[in-house]
Amino acid sequence: MAPIGKLNTPLVNFRGYKARIVSKYLNQELEVTPDFVIGKDTQTAEYQAKFPLGKSPTYEGADGFCLSDSSAIAYYLASKASDSPLLGKTAEETAEILQYILFAESDLTPAVINVLIPALMPEVPYIKPAVQAAEKQMARFLAALNTILIDKTFLVGERITVADIVVACDLVMTYKLYLEAADRKQYRNLTRYFKTMVAQPEFKAIIGDVKLCEKRIQPAAPAKKEKEKKKAEQPKKAEKKAEKPEVEEEKPAPKPKSKLDSLPPTSMPLDEWKRFYSNNDTKPDAMEWLWKNYDAEGYSFWKVEYKYNDELTQLFMTNNLIGGFFSRLERARKCAFGCLLTLGVANDNMIWGYFIVRGKEIPEEVTDAADFESFQWTAADHTDPKTRAEIEDCFAWEGPALPRECYDGKPNTAFKAIDKIAHLSEAEETRLDEMRASQTQMRGVLEKVLRKLGVPIRYAFAYGSGVYKQAGYGTESKPMVDLIFGVSHADHWHALNIARNRKHYSFMGTLGANAVAFVQDRMGAGVYYNPFVEVDGVMVKYGVVSMDTLSSDLLNWDSLYLAGRMHKPTLTLRRDPLMRITKQVNLTHAVRASLLMLPKNFTAQQLFQTIAALSFAGDFRMKVGGENPRKVHNIVEAQMPLFKSRYGSIIEGLPNLEYIGEDFLQQDMSPQARAAMLRKMPNNFYDRLVRQGRKAGIRLPPGLGAEQVNSEKLVAVDNIGHIANKAVESIVARPALTQSIKGILSSGISKSISYMYAKNSKYRSKN
Repeated sequence: MAPIGKLNTPLVNFRGYKARIVSKYLNQELEVTPDFVIGKDTQTAEYQAKFPLGKSPTYEGADGFCLSDSSAIAYYLASKASDSPLLGKTAEETAEILQYILFAESDLTPAVINVLIPALMPEVPYIKPAVQAAEKQMARFLAALNTILIDKTFLVGERITVADIVVACDLVMTYKLYLEAADRKQYRNLTRYFKTMVAQPEFKAIIGDVKLCEKRIQPAAPAKKEKEKKKAEQPKKAEKKAEKPEVEEEKPAPKPKSKLDSLPPTSMPLDEWKRFYSNNDTKPDAMEWLWKNYDAEGYSFWKVEYKYNDELTQLFMTNNLIGGFFSRLERARKCAFGCLLTLGVANDNMIWGYFIVRGKEIPEEVTDAADFESFQWTAADHTDPKTRAEIEDCFAWEGPALPRECYDGKPNTAFKAIDKIAHLSEAEETRLDEMRASQTQMRGVLEKVLRKLGVPIRYAFAYGSGVYKQAGYGTESKPMVDLIFGVSHADHWHALNIARNRKHYSFMGTLGANAVAFVQDRMGAGVYYNPFVEVDGVMVKYGVVSMDTLSSDLLNWDSLYLAGRMHKPTLTLRRDPLMRITKQVNLTHAVRASLLMLPKNFTAQQLFQTIAALSFAGDFRMKVGGENPRKVHNIVEAQMPLFKSRYGSIIEGLPNLEYIGEDFLQQDMSPQARAAMLRKMPNNFYDRLVRQGRKAGIRLPPGLGAEQVNSEKLVAVDNIGHIANKAVESIVARPALTQSIKGILSSGISKSISYMYAKNSKYRSKN
């Protein structure tokens, strides 16, 4: 029997298992690709001509039909059999099957990946709060499945369907690497179901025997840095203190003090509590620490309840309300800590929680928040057993003392320790506070813009001079605000947006959503811009990108178009769980690439200027006057505290980089350390670095097995910085050029000319 088609994926791949198991059940002959390598074979021109997204698994039918997405392929193959037993007997059963498939792909699998990826990929930094949040999500989804399967053998009907195949395959990694024996007891029904699935002959033929987890996989601990610094290595002060003038200059008036400054010193620094709470289990560890160290004379507890609970409807909207309130409590980050919980169910929920504040009354730093009056604040006696139990359960987001079941919670855990990690001076810390206050105000303005657009946006951020001031420019005019919208399906999104906001588009809008999506995905860097759009009195330029394209650029540096923009400070407007990790990976890549271009000792400003320059390397606009030649310098000079804050934890976590003075850093220049760092870079960057190395005359053997030898040879040459810069240029150049050409289509000729003129004249007027 001739194969029905070919599946492009490695044999060991939980996503690829789905289609192969479906084919086993239906006795279909499906060609497999045992030697397929993701990241290599997916990048070939031939593959991307058929599958532009560069994803795997993909399916290529004998009739030429091509399809990507593992669950879509499994569903399609199941539909190829007449009266397929895997698709349900009724329309209702088919709808249920689709429900579970979409749940597995959009909810369960992202949570599982966010939990496991720091352990499976050592180059991904382990961010404990992010992983804990993903673990909580995953536990909620597993518990839901466990409840559903109380009296069921299969998810839909009385026999195996595609829903069971998809869900069971998506659970394989969880059961092999994460759920220990005690966890499996907690999910008895789900575990029974999983064992039943993987014991089926069709499953065993593809997956083999599944060995259940004995000890949970753990992320690799970062190498500890040498703490002692040699004084000889510290750069000397360039100048001696200036002699005291004969007549002292008049001192500036002191800043007005907060009432909190007059309070007696406390034995419990709030930052220490916030840090301990963020990095340890709430019960019993964090709460034991709090009760042991709590300074009853220096702090007070307050119960906080929303006054208008009867107006709350959808749970996610209640969560957003809490998030907005916390964002407006920026002034209080040094004097208050609290948890607010969303309790209840849709159309019947409430906001409830507890705060610790400095002093015996609520300080102005808290009451200054715009929506403070929307909450009832009641002083609480922490010595009362009932109140203490409520505080503990509130801070843990679970427990019998909560007035209702907890849907979700938000802690206000921002703490001042960033100046220790990021080496902020007192002046820089003050500037950072001012910048964050400005961010909060700008976020409110731009959130109104997003609501006014009236279309669904999965992830969004703002960037550029319209959001963050750059040195060298005045305040005579307000720059256009640059926005990026991450969407799930570009064609569907543009169809909605054209219907609602047709005037935002050039002539391309008349060609329809499919044409716009085609131009977006096939030209340039995968972004479609609509510039000079006025929304609610704000002039914006918004770019639309698929989430797959955005994630791939952050992880793989396909074009560095968006990844490079996200190396600089950005203002997040819509959050997405997957972005939390991919953004951090991208920033870590940026530091490592910059280290290849820097000497042993350098300043923080040199590091951040090198990082900021990555996305401009090879960009033709820097050569033809389309950008200010001093743009990189201007960005870093004006935004230094934001850069330090953005990269502080990454610098702290890298074993080969450390601060050796107030504003000076030193990297490990040993060939072993630098070669190890190079091997953690994206494949696209590494391959181009090898190519540039060969052009420079370095003899580098081909083949995957030569990676270690080639890395050591590359980092040993004196001009590795120049070679690395050339590698970055080769990534940036073509997408930057084609994206600019695409701008003529997406913007129209008149808007394109206006935009280029504005970019060119903006800095000429200052020179």
